[in-house]
Amino acid sequence: MAPRACAGVVLAAGRGTRMRSRTPKVLHPLLGRPIVVHVVDALLAAGAEPVVVVVGHGARKVAATVGDREGRVVFVEQREQLGTGHAAAQARHALAGFSGDILLLPGDTPLVRPETLQRLLEHHRDHQTPLTVLTMTLEEPAHYGRIVRGATGALERIVEARDAGPAVLAIREINAGIYATRAPFLFSALEQLQPDNAQSEYYLTDIVAVARAGGLEPRAWHHPDAGELAGVNDRAELAAARQRLQHRVNQRWMKAGVTLVDPATTTIELGVTLAPDAILEPGVQLLDDCHVGQDARVGTGTIATGTVIGEQAYIGPYCVLDRVALDPGTVLPPFTRLTSNTRGDDHA
Repeated sequence: MAPRACAGVVLAAGRGTRMRSRTPKVLHPLLGRPIVVHVVDALLAAGAEPVVVVVGHGARKVAATVGDREGRVVFVEQREQLGTGHAAAQARHALAGFSGDILLLPGDTPLVRPETLQRLLEHHRDHQTPLTVLTMTLEEPAHYGRIVRGATGALERIVEARDAGPAVLAIREINAGIYATRAPFLFSALEQLQPDNAQSEYYLTDIVAVARAGGLEPRAWHHPDAGELAGVNDRAELAAARQRLQHRVNQRWMKAGVTLVDPATTTIELGVTLAPDAILEPGVQLLDDCHVGQDARVGTGTIATGTVIGEQAYIGPYCVLDRVALDPGTVLPPFTRLTSNTRGDDHA
């Protein structure tokens, strides 16, 4: 029997006021890609198709930035900001006739891995439940919704922090905002939501209570790595996400045979490619779609953007390279500045 199809839904309509920026929150860059692009890429890599992106604030700019990925990504607009439940409901028409599973994510969780989404989906399907909520534990849960379990440990409801009393606020298991659900259940449950809360909004989290009221058994799947599921709501959280993602990227390159003399100070964006035995000294920044060839050495503090560095090249400390191609064996003295208008071989 063929597995059920899986679609993705990304909630990316919010303004993100805590960023204090004219740029929509989900378009702030993280290692060369906007936050929301990380989320869409993770869903596509996990096998979700189509991915429906719910846009609102900066709708046209968000859609243009993400792109339709040859028809695998579609966009719907939430014209009124009436809550997460209302936002999710906007995906109904884009998924008309779809009866498979949906992976539903907020657009501000750029660190979630495709493997985690696949495991969530497997857990959801193995237990044949209409709804599975991804949860995590935080020492200081702050504004996150709390996971309330019954005496047997079963998921009873999710309570938003603004609506919670002291006993519920003491709970440290929280809702990550990521769900696996069956499409027919989701859209039926969303129709039953009521804005009976402190925000007078339609809370997506209330679909847990809808499931319980209908005699169904929603489940919670706890993920041990809260950092992977963290949302980005302000500049401090963006910096923390960047640090975590950069560590992940740098570890991958070192395991692939690249020497990073000081990984903690090395920036490698996601479009960069590195050959084995390349050496990056402390403070190097490789931005956009750079490539560093085998046995090339990039000196301390060098910043390269969209640049190709040939095999066995030596780039002295504190060079600035902007969209140039350097031949194999090129040697650049310290503090060299090259742009696309400069011939790299003039400095060999």
